[in-house]
Amino acid sequence: MTRGLVIGKFLPFHQGHRALVEYAAARVDELDVIVCDAGWHTIPVTLRAAWIEEICAEIGVRARVHTVDGDRYAVSDDDSVGWAAITVEVLGRAPDVVFTGEDYGDAYAAALGCVHERTRREPDGICGTVVRAAPLAYLHRLDPPVRAHFVRRVCIIGAESTGKTTLATDLARHLGTVAVPEFGRHFTEAMPVPTRYRWRTRDFRLIAEMQARIEDDTARWAGPVLICDTNPLVTAVFHETYLGRTDDRLLQRALERTYHLYVLCDLATPFEQDNTGLRHEGAARRAMHERYRELLAAGPTPWIEVRGDRAARVAQALAAIDPLLRAGGLDGVDALRAAVGVR
Repeated sequence: MTRGLVIGKFLPFHQGHRALVEYAAARVDELDVIVCDAGWHTIPVTLRAAWIEEICAEIGVRARVHTVDGDRYAVSDDDSVGWAAITVEVLGRAPDVVFTGEDYGDAYAAALGCVHERTRREPDGICGTVVRAAPLAYLHRLDPPVRAHFVRRVCIIGAESTGKTTLATDLARHLGTVAVPEFGRHFTEAMPVPTRYRWRTRDFRLIAEMQARIEDDTARWAGPVLICDTNPLVTAVFHETYLGRTDDRLLQRALERTYHLYVLCDLATPFEQDNTGLRHEGAARRAMHERYRELLAAGPTPWIEVRGDRAARVAQALAAIDPLLRAGGLDGVDALRAAVGVR
């Protein structure tokens, strides 16, 4: 029975890595994949391992995925003998063949006393370093769970009747992407008589969970930017408004979610009651707005407050999104609009 090994940082795991794993799995009876970690790595090793396990299952590859903290062993990347010893410790024995597309493979396999099968490098030169420098430019070379990690998430928040959905829809159209809908709206509108419903904490937790799940699923297939029409943080503030108290568990989970930009809608939009009859106006609406400002000011995520008419709000939001795209390796909003054919 032949045992093969693929080893790497997979920072991130891209389709060149996937091709290597598929190639190796077709040539051995058993395959192990070792994901190496170090303190400077910007993506948690557990997340990288989870990506590989999910992608392997999706493409029908059976592989055992292991993680190794290189810092724990104080071993450098080019210490083939050291990594060979670690490999034997992790696997319980040396593999029969190591599959790589790198120069280090010869020395590493020699230290293990096994065969090195070197595969052809990707024709476009894709590698982890290139993807990390410009992830949005290489989304087409990333599988769905990895794409979701890099897509820029822009969340629209605000008090009731402040134009969140309008702005989210406008931004999605301007950027040629999609807007994640507000699950809480559908949840409420499905009620026979929303004004008679007795809200409970479990309702808000369910709404937040479903909102996060829909958003995460959509991010797997979205373009470089994903527009989110509200999020679990909005749900946590709604809990405070409707029930008069904070749900610490709900708020903490909402604050743990990662976004690249928050866009807060101001209160200048004239108040309009919706068909549920539940929207808060006056002092309650102002209190929600100030609560968002308080939470955003205390958090790590960049945020802006948009004002003015519909066109002005869109322009302000696009100006804040532009540097997010440039940092991700694209040439900004105008280039993205041209690439997706938005006029």
